[in-house]
Amino acid sequence: EDADDESDDGDEAALADDDGDDDGDVGLAAPPSVPSAAGRTFGIFVGISHYGGDNEDLPGSAEDATRIASAFRERGWAGREGAVVLTDASATAANVRQAFRRVAAQATAADTVVFFFDGHGNNREIDLRGPDLSRGELGRMMDAVHARQLLVLDSCEAGGFAPLVQGRADRAGLFSSRANESSSTAPDVNSGGWLAYAF
Repeated sequence: EDADDESDDGDEAALADDDGDDDGDVGLAAPPSVPSAAGRTFGIFVGISHYGGDNEDLPGSAEDATRIASAFRERGWAGREGAVVLTDASATAANVRQAFRRVAAQATAADTVVFFFDGHGNNREIDLRGPDLSRGELGRMMDAVHARQLLVLDSCEAGGFAPLVQGRADRAGLFSSRANESSSTAPDVNSGGWLAYAF
């Protein structure tokens, strides 16, 4: 149906917003010392390897979400209560909405919220289990969260979501492909996508 159905997940980060956040620290060997005044980090980590016949499977994508959430916890960036992990059958639009409502009720302007997605998509929506999630709805959910935000999308045509972060000092984005490009999977490194692997 979409060009992204053939292979999904990126080998190039197409865009990053220069808002001054320390988004690049995620891959460093030693975590930074973050004073409590800097606020908390919340994360919604979504990855789909098995689409249940709705789309082609993407080996490694669910594991990417789980590994990234674990890394955030181990490095002290997010507590267990602050990280929601949705993989495979639990990665539904209803569960993503519920996760955003939960985060929106807790996060403050001093906090940071990360939304990570690894799976199929196009420049208008991300493909979840069951109904998909449109760019417009994701934007409205992000608007309801009054905190700094990092949007990380490892899916085909992910750059189509760049308008959600452009011109926003409180948001940054990492996208695996431009709005008109397919992304590549990363089986050589046992990951769903190259951006997810690097992140």
